[in-house]
Amino acid sequence: MIFDLRRDMLKLRNALLRRALEKTEGEIQMRTKKTRPDKQQRLIKQLVKLFSGAQLAFWRDNGKSVPWGLQDYLHAISLRKLCSHNTYQYVTGTLKLPLPSMFSVRSMAACGLLPEVSERYQELAEIKHLNFDRRRSRKKRAQSPEGLADGTIAQPESTDTNRAHYLARSFFAQKAFYWF
Repeated sequence: MIFDLRRDMLKLRNALLRRALEKTEGEIQMRTKKTRPDKQQRLIKQLVKLFSGAQLAFWRDNGKSVPWGLQDYLHAISLRKLCSHNTYQYVTGTLKLPLPSMFSVRSMAACGLLPEVSERYQELAEIKHLNFDRRRSRKKRAQSPEGLADGTIAQPESTDTNRAHYLARSFFAQKAFYWF
């Protein structure tokens, strides 16, 4: 009889402890659920202070194309003024700092939709002596015997060789072309 009473009492204590454990676990889950959104909201508020909406969208969409704003273009031009092309590529590509590519900046400057971008890009081109002729750099043109005094390259008599060269380059540059 005493043994049965002790066993029943232990069962009741065990049930009470289980209920208390479940209640405590539930409270812990409720508190963590409440704090997670708070932390996320605080993090987003801090990121909004540092980055533009387009930059945050770039990260949110895993690097998909986003419409860049005026400040994004100006930041890209400012960074490019401070560093070399390779460094800019490293910062935007490897370090994943969301900024428009220099091709995008150059295109925006050329179309003239944002006059401030066009002006700043012209300054950048003058400061960095940017040359977008990818075939030969200024240094190579100046050193070559066919280079003229003004830094241009003498054109060949026949344009057929230029066309053939252009067609060959465009064919081999296609992504569908593979060496087997």
